[in-house]
Amino acid sequence: MGEPIPRESRPALPPGVLDPIRHRTEPARHGRDENLAGGWCRAWSKSDRPRTVRAVTGNQRSGWELVALAGPWLLVRALLYGSPLEDVLLFGGFLGLFVFLPGWLMWWRLAERPGDGLLALAMAGALGLALLSVTFAGLRLAGAMAALPLYPLGCALLFARGIDWSALRRPRGSLARAELWTALILLVLVLCAIESVPLVEASQWFREVRGDALFHAGNAAEVANHWPLRDPRVFGLPLNYHFFAYTLPAAAERVVGVPVAEVMLRSGPALTPALVVLTVFAATRLLAGERGPALLAAALLVAHADAGAAASSWFGADWALHDFFAIGFYESPSTVTGFLFYATLFVLILLGTRGARPSGRLVGLLALVACAASGSKGSVMPVVLGGLAGAGLVLALTRRRVMRVAQAFVLCALAAAPMTLMLVTGEASYAKAMFRPEFAIAFVGSDFYLSLAPLFGEPAARFVLLLPWLVGFFGLGALGTAFALVRRRLPSLTVPELWILGSTACGALLALTLSAPGLSELFFAYNGMVGLTVLAGIGLCRLPSLPPRWRTLGTAAVVVFAGATLFGSGQRLTRNIRADLALGRPEPELLREYRAGLEWLREHTPREAVVVTSHERMVMSVWAERRSFFETELYTPAAHARIGVSQADPEGSRDPIAELRTLRDAFFARPAPATWRPLAARLASSPACYVVVSDLHVVRTDGGRFGLAPLGPESALPSELEPRLEPVFENRAVRIYRVGSGG
Repeated sequence: MGEPIPRESRPALPPGVLDPIRHRTEPARHGRDENLAGGWCRAWSKSDRPRTVRAVTGNQRSGWELVALAGPWLLVRALLYGSPLEDVLLFGGFLGLFVFLPGWLMWWRLAERPGDGLLALAMAGALGLALLSVTFAGLRLAGAMAALPLYPLGCALLFARGIDWSALRRPRGSLARAELWTALILLVLVLCAIESVPLVEASQWFREVRGDALFHAGNAAEVANHWPLRDPRVFGLPLNYHFFAYTLPAAAERVVGVPVAEVMLRSGPALTPALVVLTVFAATRLLAGERGPALLAAALLVAHADAGAAASSWFGADWALHDFFAIGFYESPSTVTGFLFYATLFVLILLGTRGARPSGRLVGLLALVACAASGSKGSVMPVVLGGLAGAGLVLALTRRRVMRVAQAFVLCALAAAPMTLMLVTGEASYAKAMFRPEFAIAFVGSDFYLSLAPLFGEPAARFVLLLPWLVGFFGLGALGTAFALVRRRLPSLTVPELWILGSTACGALLALTLSAPGLSELFFAYNGMVGLTVLAGIGLCRLPSLPPRWRTLGTAAVVVFAGATLFGSGQRLTRNIRADLALGRPEPELLREYRAGLEWLREHTPREAVVVTSHERMVMSVWAERRSFFETELYTPAAHARIGVSQADPEGSRDPIAELRTLRDAFFARPAPATWRPLAARLASSPACYVVVSDLHVVRTDGGRFGLAPLGPESALPSELEPRLEPVFENRAVRIYRVGSGG
């Protein structure tokens, strides 16, 4: 007998040859059809099976300490933008005690395989935010907000007792070179994500602030101060909105007193994008069993940009695709929180559909994250449930067991039902006001379609250009996913893969069949983009092993899309770096005094106070953190319902929002008892009211920034109003009056 041939000397089989054999033998080897993640690891991992398992589930050194260094930069950047040191330190301590500590304890207590440090770090942040959101909402409903400071102690008592502390011993030995480079690259990606989030300089609070950012900050202040929620910009109007994304700044304000605007606009907005990057990295590494695909997936997420808009600057044609994923990821707190919980659900579904039957503890984590996702963004759970339904259908068609997927579907549906039903059917529902059936409005209205449609004519252009638009819209995620699925048969697809594909298809279908102001229907499709990055990272690593024809065409497509994506994301990153370097602009003296009046309102008025001002900008609801009598109606469901719909108001109809504006304008145009009495009658239900009068008027300039203009009437109100309106604060920029008992 000759000596056995060494493994490294054996001839390699063509890619994909063993896929059918693995599919037929895997159920018999493991006893369950659901144990498919391990099959994926064997199919695509260059390392052997034991090394893969240790890499993702053992107590190995993973360099998470290096990646965690991004946390201090998140707080240092807030300091550079003018945040007070005390507020930054308080918020950092709050994050540790109220988010990461409870999330870490819960993950190590409930997870069957906590994994390495990077997975634990990602899950600690995601689960900590989910648990805080659900707990905050529960305390609000129960009227027990006084118990919120005891939340970390309760979590420690609940989870710490069941942890096997011997498993937490620090691994011995130095960090392997491969793991060191992985941690360093991941740290760079997380820092790029943090740097891509625009912040508001403290001394320039009156300019360069997007309306959406002020809208979310005002909502967060409302969540901190009141229940049930009312629109802080329009007196008396209900606020039926997904508010779980605001529980972090609201809880920080209630516990340590950090202003809500400070967390929403400087200290906190980059936290969630960084956690999404970590979670996508951890999810891809769990699925693929290797570091390379995980790093590629995280890089695709960080660098996402509208490829058509970037290509437009190269070729001189306007080919923008209406891809606003990056805006949602870096600038919308509710959207990016939904992305975080979507990625976390993927990790839990992956762990729950492989190996032995999942324990009740993992089921509890799945229910918690599903509930948090439904309360953070209304477009997440319909896509999640659609993906589970699609995965179950494919499993049934391929004669595999569907019970575990069906159980996950029922559990997620029940956990998401309360918040979803409230958002859809409640009073002043945004969903009912915004969405209406209409096909492919985002596609037909894109610059890509408008530029190329004349070449084909109508209606042929809609059929010819739809598929290229979809490929460009999903970008490298779609290309990489195609590479991952080449020569893969339907029975060989794992449950996590099927869920990603199903949720992406469901989101794309909803985005193409619905229409909403601001192209909000595309939020359904954006969730799938997060999932596709996981498969795309694996597929791009597989590209060199594809057949020559696929490899040549794929490489060319990747080069084009990668160039456009890097160009767009590079522009975004350099723009924010230039903003960081241009810090230190002085605050005008009068505006500094105006801000002092806003701070006085926040610190010396009751939380139930309503403020009457003359301007129509979101100032009192954000910087004073108080409800305004009327600031703007642009973000109300009624205003969204009127966008794109031309219909005359019925004769004799009553518009309560217009009445508020009329009462306010009449009073400030001619302050007198006659104009004050009808306004005071509308404020009779409020326990505390204040009137702010100033020579400064915040207006919007042509460039979209805030500027200054004279208000018109003098600052002081007529003396005959003083028995009703008592002056309580005055400086050179503003006078504040309190409405007396006879007001």
